[in-house]
Amino acid sequence: MAGNFYLPQKAGSEVTHSLGTAGTYTWTAPNANNDGLDYDITIDLWGAGGGGASGCFRASGGGGGGGASYSKGVVTVKVGVSYTLYVGAGGAGGAAIVGSGVVNNAGVAGGKTSIENGGLYFRAGGGAGGQGGLNANSTIPASAGGAGGVVTSANGTNLTTSISGSRNGGSGGDSGSSSSLSGIAGGSTATVLSESGASGGAAGISSGSNAAGGGGGASSRRAGGGGGNNTDTPTSGRSAAGGGGGGGYASNGATAPTIASGVATFTGGAGAAGVSGYLTFNFSTSNGGSAGSAPA
Repeated sequence: MAGNFYLPQKAGSEVTHSLGTAGTYTWTAPNANNDGLDYDITIDLWGAGGGGASGCFRASGGGGGGGASYSKGVVTVKVGVSYTLYVGAGGAGGAAIVGSGVVNNAGVAGGKTSIENGGLYFRAGGGAGGQGGLNANSTIPASAGGAGGVVTSANGTNLTTSISGSRNGGSGGDSGSSSSLSGIAGGSTATVLSESGASGGAAGISSGSNAAGGGGGASSRRAGGGGGNNTDTPTSGRSAAGGGGGGGYASNGATAPTIASGVATFTGGAGAAGVSGYLTFNFSTSNGGSAGSAPA
């Protein structure tokens, strides 16, 4: 009787795709194992940091931008299905203002980084923008920092996520107020998986008579930017500093500029920008399966 005979399985390979430029991409899941069956990809997502807000023309500083969130997960994909990949852009800081009666400028939220198919998704959200400085006369209100980004998912037939670990972004710090002209530091993040965690941006310090900005929130690996300091002393025609930017993937959030003593009155200092996100994923092919095309 003839012995059993086994055909050797064709060697496979590891396929990795990384996206570091903010934008929208499309990827179609190839027949990776040459069997037409669903398979898993391992994906890391970093959202984008939110922008810090500008100070106001009359005393109130800008809140710091929120830090980006991070998550790692195993996503089951379906052969031949097209998936949309997003890499979030860092939120712009609120533009500086000059002149009484000019409205404040809030920071812009950082974008999400995600893999999606219709209403199904795995997302690392971007940090919210800081709240713009508020008009004030004798009482200086605090301007709120932006919330840190959060991780969310929605599962279904074409996309199912099992989250391995995640970290929401740190919140941006509030600006200075009447109770304390110096701002509040941004929120820090703790370690998760291979991410080191990072410190929130330093609070803006007021050494004069007017408000400083709040610090930016941290991402899972990058610090938030510092709030703008304020050394200006006039108590009429006041000027206030902007908030720091939220941390993202590649670098710390930007630090807001200092409002120097003797600056023109009715000036709101610029908020600082947040930092863009990042996406990377990998999967294995086997038995002569296809690696497919890179996201484009």
